[in-house]
Amino acid sequence: MTPAQQPLHLNISTKCNKIVIKKTIGVLVIKKALSAAIYFFTLFASLEASQKYTAVEVPIFYDYFMIFTTSIGGHALKDDGSVIGEGACMKYTDPMFNDTFCWNQDSGRFSLNEMLHSSALKTSYVSSMNQHGQVIGTLEKEGNYAEVPFFWCPIEGLQIIDLKGFQPLMMNNSGQVILTHCDQFFLWDKKQGAIKITWPSDWGFASPLSLNDNGQILFIDGYSYENHPSSKTVSEFIWENGLEPRIIKSEGMNISFNCINNRGDAAGISGYFSLKKGTQKGYIQLNDGQTFTVGSKDSLVWFHSINDQRQIVGQCYGKKNSAIIWDLEEGMLDLNDLIIGKRPPYHLTEAISINNQGQILAMHASKFGMGSLLILLTPVQSIEN
Repeated sequence: MTPAQQPLHLNISTKCNKIVIKKTIGVLVIKKALSAAIYFFTLFASLEASQKYTAVEVPIFYDYFMIFTTSIGGHALKDDGSVIGEGACMKYTDPMFNDTFCWNQDSGRFSLNEMLHSSALKTSYVSSMNQHGQVIGTLEKEGNYAEVPFFWCPIEGLQIIDLKGFQPLMMNNSGQVILTHCDQFFLWDKKQGAIKITWPSDWGFASPLSLNDNGQILFIDGYSYENHPSSKTVSEFIWENGLEPRIIKSEGMNISFNCINNRGDAAGISGYFSLKKGTQKGYIQLNDGQTFTVGSKDSLVWFHSINDQRQIVGQCYGKKNSAIIWDLEEGMLDLNDLIIGKRPPYHLTEAISINNQGQILAMHASKFGMGSLLILLTPVQSIEN
Protein backbone atom coordinates (compact mmCIF):
# COMPACT_ATOMS: atom_id res chain seq x y z
CA MET A 1 0.00 0.00 0.00
CA THR A 2 1.47 3.32 -1.05
CA PRO A 3 1.58 6.31 1.30
CA ALA A 4 -0.84 8.10 -0.99
CA GLN A 5 -3.47 5.40 -0.51
CA GLN A 6 -3.28 5.28 3.32
CA PRO A 7 -5.08 8.59 4.06
CA LEU A 8 -7.80 7.56 1.63
CA HIS A 9 -8.34 4.32 3.58
CA LEU A 10 -8.49 6.18 6.89
CA ASN A 11 -10.87 8.71 5.47
CA ILE A 12 -13.20 5.99 4.17
CA SER A 13 -13.04 4.19 7.53
CA THR A 14 -13.81 7.39 9.43
CA LYS A 15 -16.78 8.13 7.19
CA CYS A 16 -18.13 4.61 7.72
CA ASN A 17 -17.81 4.97 11.49
CA LYS A 18 -19.64 8.27 11.38
CA ILE A 19 -22.44 6.70 9.36
CA VAL A 20 -22.70 3.79 11.82
CA ILE A 21 -22.71 6.18 14.80
CA LYS A 22 -25.41 8.34 13.19
CA LYS A 23 -27.53 5.29 12.47
CA THR A 24 -27.06 4.03 16.04
CA ILE A 25 -28.01 7.40 17.50
CA GLY A 26 -31.00 7.54 15.17
CA VAL A 27 -32.16 4.11 16.30
CA LEU A 28 -31.73 5.08 19.97
CA VAL A 29 -33.69 8.31 19.46
CA ILE A 30 -36.49 6.42 17.71
CA LYS A 31 -36.56 3.80 20.49
CA LYS A 32 -36.74 6.47 23.19
CA ALA A 33 -39.43 8.34 21.29
CA LEU A 34 -41.43 5.13 20.92
CA SER A 35 -40.95 4.31 24.62
CA ALA A 36 -42.12 7.80 25.59
CA ALA A 37 -45.10 7.55 23.24
CA ILE A 38 -46.05 4.13 24.65
CA TYR A 39 -45.67 5.46 28.22
CA PHE A 40 -47.90 8.48 27.63
CA PHE A 41 -50.40 6.42 25.62
CA THR A 42 -50.56 3.87 28.48
CA LEU A 43 -50.89 6.68 31.02
CA PHE A 44 -53.64 8.38 28.99
CA ALA A 45 -55.45 5.06 28.47
CA SER A 46 -55.16 4.33 32.19
CA LEU A 47 -56.62 7.71 33.09
CA GLU A 48 -59.40 7.25 30.52
CA ALA A 49 -60.29 3.88 32.08
CA SER A 50 -60.05 5.18 35.65
CA GLN A 51 -63.01 6.17 37.80
CA LYS A 52 -64.23 9.70 37.04
CA TYR A 53 -65.77 12.18 39.48
CA THR A 54 -68.04 15.19 39.47
CA ALA A 55 -67.23 18.05 41.82
CA VAL A 56 -69.52 20.12 44.06
CA GLU A 57 -68.28 22.89 46.33
CA VAL A 58 -69.11 22.65 50.04
CA PRO A 59 -69.99 26.30 50.78
CA ILE A 60 -67.80 28.37 53.07
CA PHE A 61 -70.24 30.44 55.13
CA TYR A 62 -69.81 34.13 55.89
CA ASP A 63 -70.35 33.72 59.62
CA TYR A 64 -67.28 31.49 59.77
CA PHE A 65 -63.80 32.93 59.45
CA MET A 66 -62.12 29.57 59.70
CA ILE A 67 -63.41 26.21 58.50
CA PHE A 68 -61.79 22.88 59.15
CA THR A 69 -63.11 19.35 59.20
CA THR A 70 -63.24 17.17 62.27
CA SER A 71 -61.70 14.31 60.31
CA ILE A 72 -60.54 12.26 63.29
CA GLY A 73 -59.45 8.99 61.74
CA GLY A 74 -60.51 10.12 58.28
CA HIS A 75 -64.26 10.02 58.99
CA ALA A 76 -65.34 13.58 58.17
CA LEU A 77 -67.36 12.32 55.20
CA LYS A 78 -70.30 10.05 56.00
CA ASP A 79 -71.64 7.29 53.74
CA ASP A 80 -74.70 9.37 52.79
CA GLY A 81 -72.45 12.15 51.48
CA SER A 82 -72.87 14.42 54.51
CA VAL A 83 -69.86 16.40 55.68
CA ILE A 84 -69.23 16.88 59.39
CA GLY A 85 -67.11 19.94 60.07
CA GLU A 86 -66.16 22.49 62.66
CA GLY A 87 -65.52 26.20 62.41
CA ALA A 88 -64.85 29.27 64.52
CA CYS A 89 -68.14 31.16 64.37
CA MET A 90 -68.38 34.97 64.58
CA LYS A 91 -72.05 35.27 65.52
CA TYR A 92 -71.70 33.95 69.06
CA THR A 93 -70.56 36.16 71.95
CA ASP A 94 -67.17 34.48 72.03
CA PRO A 95 -65.56 35.07 68.61
CA MET A 96 -63.56 31.86 68.96
CA PHE A 97 -66.58 29.67 69.67
CA ASN A 98 -66.22 26.42 67.72
CA ASP A 99 -69.48 25.39 66.10
CA THR A 100 -69.93 21.85 64.76
CA PHE A 101 -72.02 21.65 61.59
CA CYS A 102 -73.40 19.12 59.15
CA TRP A 103 -73.77 19.76 55.41
CA ASN A 104 -75.29 17.79 52.57
CA GLN A 105 -76.41 18.62 49.04
CA ASP A 106 -80.13 18.25 49.76
CA SER A 107 -80.61 20.23 52.98
CA GLY A 108 -77.52 22.44 53.01
CA ARG A 109 -75.78 23.26 56.26
CA PHE A 110 -77.20 23.23 59.76
CA SER A 111 -75.49 23.91 63.06
CA LEU A 112 -75.56 21.06 65.57
CA ASN A 113 -74.88 23.53 68.36
CA GLU A 114 -77.88 25.65 67.37
CA MET A 115 -80.04 22.53 67.19
CA LEU A 116 -79.13 21.63 70.76
CA HIS A 117 -79.42 25.24 71.95
CA SER A 118 -83.01 25.20 70.76
CA SER A 119 -83.51 22.21 73.06
CA ALA A 120 -82.51 24.40 76.04
CA LEU A 121 -79.05 22.84 76.22
CA LYS A 122 -77.45 26.26 76.11
CA THR A 123 -74.06 25.19 77.41
CA SER A 124 -73.60 22.22 75.11
CA TYR A 125 -70.53 21.48 73.04
CA VAL A 126 -70.73 18.96 70.23
CA SER A 127 -67.85 16.51 69.71
CA SER A 128 -69.06 14.23 66.92
CA MET A 129 -72.01 13.07 64.84
CA ASN A 130 -72.50 9.83 62.93
CA GLN A 131 -74.45 9.19 59.74
CA HIS A 132 -77.58 8.18 61.69
CA GLY A 133 -77.83 11.69 63.18
CA GLN A 134 -76.65 10.58 66.61
CA VAL A 135 -74.66 13.26 68.41
CA ILE A 136 -72.22 13.21 71.33
CA GLY A 137 -70.83 16.12 73.30
CA THR A 138 -70.66 17.72 76.74
CA LEU A 139 -72.96 20.02 78.68
CA GLU A 140 -73.21 21.68 82.08
CA LYS A 141 -75.50 19.70 84.34
CA GLU A 142 -78.07 21.92 86.07
CA GLY A 143 -75.82 24.96 85.90
CA ASN A 144 -73.22 23.69 88.37
CA TYR A 145 -70.36 24.11 85.86
CA ALA A 146 -69.63 20.38 86.01
CA GLU A 147 -69.45 19.11 82.46
CA VAL A 148 -70.91 15.69 81.69
CA PRO A 149 -71.01 13.84 78.37
CA PHE A 150 -74.32 13.37 76.58
CA PHE A 151 -75.71 11.19 73.79
CA TRP A 152 -78.50 12.59 71.58
CA CYS A 153 -80.45 11.15 68.67
CA PRO A 154 -83.43 12.55 66.71
CA ILE A 155 -85.86 9.79 67.82
CA GLU A 156 -85.01 9.17 71.49
CA GLY A 157 -83.73 12.63 72.33
CA LEU A 158 -81.17 13.33 75.05
CA GLN A 159 -79.42 10.82 77.30
CA ILE A 160 -76.97 12.01 79.94
CA ILE A 161 -73.93 9.77 80.30
CA ASP A 162 -73.53 9.92 84.05
CA LEU A 163 -69.74 10.08 84.09
CA LYS A 164 -68.74 13.47 85.49
CA GLY A 165 -65.54 14.88 84.05
CA PHE A 166 -65.38 12.41 81.14
CA GLN A 167 -64.81 13.87 77.68
CA PRO A 168 -66.21 12.21 74.53
CA LEU A 169 -63.71 12.00 71.69
CA MET A 170 -65.37 10.22 68.78
CA MET A 171 -68.31 8.02 67.83
CA ASN A 172 -68.88 5.39 65.15
CA ASN A 173 -72.01 4.48 63.18
CA SER A 174 -72.84 1.74 65.70
CA GLY A 175 -73.33 4.33 68.45
CA GLN A 176 -70.12 3.42 70.29
CA VAL A 177 -68.26 6.32 71.87
CA ILE A 178 -64.65 6.71 73.03
CA LEU A 179 -64.45 8.64 76.30
CA THR A 180 -61.35 9.88 78.10
CA HIS A 181 -60.72 10.71 81.76
CA CYS A 182 -57.38 11.27 83.52
CA ASP A 183 -55.35 9.86 80.61
CA GLN A 184 -57.48 6.71 80.55
CA PHE A 185 -59.84 5.68 77.77
CA PHE A 186 -63.21 3.94 77.74
CA LEU A 187 -65.53 2.51 75.09
CA TRP A 188 -69.17 3.35 75.86
CA ASP A 189 -72.49 2.35 74.32
CA LYS A 190 -76.08 2.44 75.55
CA LYS A 191 -76.27 -1.29 76.32
CA GLN A 192 -72.93 -2.06 77.99
CA GLY A 193 -72.05 1.29 79.50
CA ALA A 194 -68.36 2.20 79.80
CA ILE A 195 -65.67 -0.46 79.27
CA LYS A 196 -62.13 0.48 80.29
CA ILE A 197 -59.58 0.08 77.51
CA THR A 198 -56.34 -1.55 78.68
CA TRP A 199 -53.11 -2.83 77.18
CA PRO A 200 -49.78 -4.12 78.59
CA SER A 201 -48.14 -1.52 80.82
CA ASP A 202 -44.75 -1.74 79.09
CA TRP A 203 -46.34 -0.45 75.88
CA GLY A 204 -46.52 2.99 77.46
CA PHE A 205 -49.04 5.75 76.73
CA ALA A 206 -51.05 5.74 73.50
CA SER A 207 -53.91 7.81 72.10
CA PRO A 208 -56.97 6.69 70.12
CA LEU A 209 -57.01 8.12 66.61
CA SER A 210 -59.70 6.20 64.73
CA LEU A 211 -62.75 4.08 65.64
CA ASN A 212 -64.42 1.83 63.07
CA ASP A 213 -68.00 0.54 63.11
CA ASN A 214 -66.95 -2.83 64.56
CA GLY A 215 -65.53 -1.24 67.70
CA GLN A 216 -61.89 -1.61 66.62
CA ILE A 217 -59.78 1.33 67.76
CA LEU A 218 -56.50 2.48 66.23
CA PHE A 219 -54.15 3.63 68.99
CA ILE A 220 -51.03 5.58 68.09
CA ASP A 221 -47.87 6.45 70.00
CA GLY A 222 -48.74 9.16 72.50
CA TYR A 223 -45.35 10.75 71.84
CA SER A 224 -45.24 10.30 68.07
CA TYR A 225 -45.36 14.05 67.46
CA GLU A 226 -42.45 14.84 69.76
CA ASN A 227 -38.95 15.44 68.45
CA HIS A 228 -37.48 12.41 70.16
CA PRO A 229 -37.97 8.69 69.46
CA SER A 230 -40.13 6.62 71.76
CA SER A 231 -38.40 4.06 73.98
CA LYS A 232 -41.44 1.80 74.08
CA THR A 233 -41.44 -1.73 72.70
CA VAL A 234 -44.89 -1.23 71.12
CA SER A 235 -46.23 2.14 70.01
CA GLU A 236 -49.22 1.53 67.71
CA PHE A 237 -51.87 -1.16 67.86
CA ILE A 238 -55.52 -2.00 67.14
CA TRP A 239 -57.69 -2.68 70.19
CA GLU A 240 -60.93 -4.69 70.16
CA ASN A 241 -62.98 -5.65 73.22
CA GLY A 242 -62.41 -9.25 74.30
CA LEU A 243 -59.37 -9.78 72.06
CA GLU A 244 -55.63 -9.27 72.46
CA PRO A 245 -54.50 -5.96 70.91
CA ARG A 246 -53.03 -6.44 67.43
CA ILE A 247 -49.60 -4.83 67.15
CA ILE A 248 -49.11 -2.88 63.91
CA LYS A 249 -46.00 -0.91 64.87
CA SER A 250 -43.13 -2.10 67.06
CA GLU A 251 -39.92 -0.49 68.25
CA GLY A 252 -37.68 0.59 65.35
CA MET A 253 -40.51 0.77 62.78
CA ASN A 254 -40.65 4.30 61.43
CA ILE A 255 -44.38 4.30 60.66
CA SER A 256 -47.27 6.51 61.73
CA PHE A 257 -50.85 5.33 61.05
CA ASN A 258 -53.73 7.77 60.55
CA CYS A 259 -56.86 5.74 59.82
CA ILE A 260 -58.56 2.35 59.94
CA ASN A 261 -61.48 0.87 58.00
CA ASN A 262 -64.13 -1.67 59.06
CA ARG A 263 -61.96 -4.54 57.79
CA GLY A 264 -59.15 -3.64 60.17
CA ASP A 265 -56.82 -2.31 57.45
CA ALA A 266 -54.70 0.66 58.53
CA ALA A 267 -53.04 3.40 56.47
CA GLY A 268 -50.65 6.22 57.19
CA ILE A 269 -47.07 7.32 56.60
CA SER A 270 -43.65 5.70 56.62
CA GLY A 271 -40.41 7.66 57.03
CA TYR A 272 -39.10 10.46 59.21
CA PHE A 273 -40.92 13.78 59.28
CA SER A 274 -39.21 16.07 56.80
CA LEU A 275 -40.16 18.27 53.88
CA LYS A 276 -37.33 16.76 51.86
CA LYS A 277 -38.77 14.77 48.97
CA GLY A 278 -38.54 11.02 49.24
CA THR A 279 -38.34 10.98 53.03
CA GLN A 280 -42.00 10.07 53.56
CA LYS A 281 -44.21 7.62 51.68
CA GLY A 282 -47.74 6.34 52.00
CA TYR A 283 -47.98 3.09 53.97
CA ILE A 284 -50.75 0.47 54.12
CA GLN A 285 -51.02 -2.56 56.36
CA LEU A 286 -53.89 -4.92 55.54
CA ASN A 287 -55.58 -7.05 58.19
CA ASP A 288 -53.83 -10.16 56.85
CA GLY A 289 -50.40 -8.63 57.41
CA GLN A 290 -49.66 -7.55 53.81
CA THR A 291 -47.95 -4.17 53.55
CA PHE A 292 -47.54 -1.66 50.73
CA THR A 293 -45.36 1.44 50.44
CA VAL A 294 -46.40 4.14 47.97
CA GLY A 295 -44.21 6.98 46.72
CA SER A 296 -40.92 7.83 45.05
CA LYS A 297 -37.68 9.68 45.69
CA ASP A 298 -39.19 12.76 44.02
CA SER A 299 -42.27 13.13 46.21
CA LEU A 300 -43.81 13.06 49.67
CA VAL A 301 -46.97 10.96 50.08
CA TRP A 302 -49.33 11.08 53.07
CA PHE A 303 -52.48 8.94 53.49
CA HIS A 304 -55.44 10.32 55.47
CA SER A 305 -58.46 8.05 55.00
CA ILE A 306 -59.30 4.48 53.91
CA ASN A 307 -62.70 2.96 53.09
CA ASP A 308 -63.87 -0.67 53.20
CA GLN A 309 -63.02 -1.14 49.49
CA ARG A 310 -59.38 -0.35 50.38
CA GLN A 311 -59.41 2.91 48.48
CA ILE A 312 -57.12 5.40 50.19
CA VAL A 313 -56.93 9.17 49.78
CA GLY A 314 -54.36 11.71 50.83
CA GLN A 315 -51.88 14.14 49.36
CA CYS A 316 -48.72 14.03 47.28
CA TYR A 317 -46.04 16.71 47.33
CA GLY A 318 -44.10 16.44 44.08
CA LYS A 319 -43.68 18.78 41.12
CA LYS A 320 -47.10 20.06 42.16
CA ASN A 321 -49.04 19.38 45.34
CA SER A 322 -52.09 17.26 44.60
CA ALA A 323 -54.98 15.39 46.18
CA ILE A 324 -54.55 11.69 45.41
CA ILE A 325 -56.35 8.35 45.51
CA TRP A 326 -54.72 4.91 45.67
CA ASP A 327 -56.03 1.35 45.35
CA LEU A 328 -54.60 -2.10 44.75
CA GLU A 329 -55.54 -2.18 41.06
CA GLU A 330 -54.64 1.25 39.70
CA GLY A 331 -52.05 2.48 42.14
CA MET A 332 -51.81 6.22 42.85
CA LEU A 333 -53.71 8.76 40.72
CA ASP A 334 -54.05 12.54 40.85
CA LEU A 335 -57.71 13.37 41.59
CA ASN A 336 -57.43 16.60 39.60
CA ASP A 337 -57.05 14.47 36.43
CA LEU A 338 -60.23 12.50 37.15
CA ILE A 339 -62.79 15.31 37.42
CA ILE A 340 -65.32 15.73 34.59
CA GLY A 341 -67.94 18.41 34.02
CA LYS A 342 -67.65 21.66 35.95
CA ARG A 343 -64.23 21.78 37.58
CA PRO A 344 -63.29 23.41 40.89
CA PRO A 345 -61.81 26.92 40.52
CA TYR A 346 -58.55 25.82 42.15
CA HIS A 347 -56.18 22.86 42.02
CA LEU A 348 -57.06 20.34 44.76
CA THR A 349 -54.10 19.87 47.08
CA GLU A 350 -55.38 17.35 49.62
CA ALA A 351 -58.04 14.63 49.99
CA ILE A 352 -59.00 14.20 53.63
CA SER A 353 -61.82 11.65 53.70
CA ILE A 354 -63.40 8.90 51.57
CA ASN A 355 -66.65 7.07 52.37
CA ASN A 356 -67.81 3.56 51.43
CA GLN A 357 -69.69 4.90 48.40
CA GLY A 358 -66.41 6.17 46.97
CA GLN A 359 -67.22 9.84 47.55
CA ILE A 360 -64.23 11.96 48.49
CA LEU A 361 -63.88 15.17 50.48
CA ALA A 362 -60.98 17.15 49.02
CA MET A 363 -59.70 20.64 49.57
CA HIS A 364 -57.62 23.51 48.35
CA ALA A 365 -55.85 25.07 51.32
CA SER A 366 -55.96 28.86 51.52
CA LYS A 367 -52.62 30.57 51.02
CA PHE A 368 -53.46 32.86 53.93
CA GLY A 369 -54.39 30.09 56.37
CA MET A 370 -57.91 31.48 56.77
CA GLY A 371 -59.92 28.48 55.73
CA SER A 372 -60.11 26.09 52.84
CA LEU A 373 -62.14 25.44 49.74
CA LEU A 374 -63.89 22.12 50.36
CA ILE A 375 -64.95 20.00 47.37
CA LEU A 376 -67.16 16.90 47.41
CA LEU A 377 -66.20 14.46 44.64
CA THR A 378 -68.79 11.85 43.63
CA PRO A 379 -68.06 8.83 41.39
CA VAL A 380 -69.85 9.15 38.05
CA GLN A 381 -71.13 5.58 38.08
CA SER A 382 -72.79 6.23 41.46
CA ILE A 383 -74.81 9.02 39.85
CA GLU A 384 -75.72 6.83 36.85
CA ASN A 385 -76.85 4.00 39.14
